[in-house]
Amino acid sequence: MTGGPALVQVKNAPPYTPELESPVYLNPSARAQYNKATKSWAFNAKSLIPESDKIDVDMTRAILEGSAAESLNEGSSTRGVGVDVEMVSAINIENDTFLERNFTQQEIDYCLSRPDPQSSFAGRWSAKEAVVKAVSSFSLDSEKVWTQGAAAGLKEIEIVMAESGAPAVVFSGAAQEAAAKAGVKEIKVSISHSGAYAVAVANAL
Repeated sequence: MTGGPALVQVKNAPPYTPELESPVYLNPSARAQYNKATKSWAFNAKSLIPESDKIDVDMTRAILEGSAAESLNEGSSTRGVGVDVEMVSAINIENDTFLERNFTQQEIDYCLSRPDPQSSFAGRWSAKEAVVKAVSSFSLDSEKVWTQGAAAGLKEIEIVMAESGAPAVVFSGAAQEAAAKAGVKEIKVSISHSGAYAVAVANAL
């Protein structure tokens, strides 16, 4: 009406090419970029993985490959190993029910006191998942040790801080019974988080 640019731009195509449709929908880090020439927003292959995430992926891969190689060394006492990687943004710390179902009050108090609570919760969540995998793989010949199902809460696997400052695992309830049933005497766990990702490795002895 005024002869100037349109107040509303009607989109006649999605902001991504057909081959990028799945990566856009499946990648929570996907971001569209503004094109000044076309005055529109669009996704491209490079924008799907920001540089910071690329570094995190490389770091995580190195950690996992190093841990796997170490556990396979001849003479290693490790009998069960578990690894878990989580996106920090996937852990919803605003959901009190989720926190109370999966973390002890001591864990909640500790994580909330940290500079980045969401990363701390993500690290402990990864550690709990890694512990489940380590106990499950401790003795492949034994019957299934986790009887509560995949949707069970993880509160009975508590990640505490040892006097050395390293994380340690404390079992209770059904988790303690599962570890005893598998014959696990000790669990060693390591946690790391950087940027968008948290990773944990657990060794069952």
